[in-house]
Amino acid sequence: MFLWRALIPLHKPKAVVVYHQRLTFCVVQFIDKDPKLAGSVITGLLKYWPVTNSQKELLFISGLEETLEMTSMAEFVTITVPLFRRIAFCLNSSHYQVAERPHLL
Repeated sequence: MFLWRALIPLHKPKAVVVYHQRLTFCVVQFIDKDPKLAGSVITGLLKYWPVTNSQKELLFISGLEETLEMTSMAEFVTITVPLFRRIAFCLNSSHYQVAERPHLL
């Protein structure tokens, strides 16, 4: 419950830039303890994905990368369609760093 009601919504504020690294660490710790949470965490990240703030978008891509490293194939399959839609939007971004970053995933 803490993950869904507290940590995932903390991705929404503009100030996430200040604490994103620590937030990602906390979320990754939850996934480390229960890898089945990875798909739900990615769904939560996609829900709060920034569309007008390229700096936040780069942070989300970084957090997504760390989460995907811990995601099992079974969990990955459940989120492929929304995940790749978001990656497609990133590739079409007018901000060059956002457009280049998904290539690293």
